[in-house]
Amino acid sequence: MKIQKYLMAVAVIACGAFTSCNTDVERTCYEGTAYNVMFEEEEPSTITTAEDSYTVPVRVIRSNTKGEYTAHFSSIASEEGIFSDEGNGSVTFADGEGVTIINLTASNMEKGTLYTDTLVLSAADVANADTILKNQIDTCIVSIMCDYNWVSAGTCTFYDSWGEKSASGVVIKHAEGTNLYRIIDPMGTIYGASAAEVGGGDINFYLNDDYSISFDEGYMDYYYYYDGIGECNLYYSSQYANYCYTQNEDNVYAVTCLAYVPGYGLYAWGYFQFQWDEGWPGE
Repeated sequence: MKIQKYLMAVAVIACGAFTSCNTDVERTCYEGTAYNVMFEEEEPSTITTAEDSYTVPVRVIRSNTKGEYTAHFSSIASEEGIFSDEGNGSVTFADGEGVTIINLTASNMEKGTLYTDTLVLSAADVANADTILKNQIDTCIVSIMCDYNWVSAGTCTFYDSWGEKSASGVVIKHAEGTNLYRIIDPMGTIYGASAAEVGGGDINFYLNDDYSISFDEGYMDYYYYYDGIGECNLYYSSQYANYCYTQNEDNVYAVTCLAYVPGYGLYAWGYFQFQWDEGWPGE
């Protein structure tokens, strides 16, 4: 979008140069007739809300603002019955208006579920663009999640096997009404301001009836930076039972998992441990 704005600005400046710098050699400034309608962003940041209903403003722009113009779009949702828009697949620019808003409403959301809606401009709107615009954004992916109500569940002492360091007072939170818990950014607590150089992220886990813990299949949000290669996510899957397992003795938990190094694959050196010092439900 920045490139497109730059090109348009250059065109305006150039026109000014032709008409004002030399009155003996005047030229007619090019004025395109195409409306050049597009979404402002292809994939806005994911919205997280505590409400089960939320309205997302999706910005649509055009470069030719002469006259009223109605654009049309289709919608492909990840789940039926969640998304709706007040224009029922259309949005109108008033005369002189370069920006208009699609009010996309997500309703009846279940907590902890990520929903997406892909908006696609109509073929007619896509065709009504100057060929100079090579990066017309004709698709916009909106992502939204109704988050849990996270309440305090005490603190723990966390041990990081990567740096062989630990920290106490690491916060644990509980998704109210579920058995889902979250250790809040243990790497940040351990390493402080240098956490960005080491890694970060929360750790989500489930507390079972016998006070053991388990994880969702796949990547954890918790990660390291591996020898300058980049972000290295921890990976937990029952498919690799010899390398992915948990152990606990009362409130002390040890987790062995795999680590995924981008471009290299899975490695068997993912390990961390925590002791639930305050607020352990098993007490």
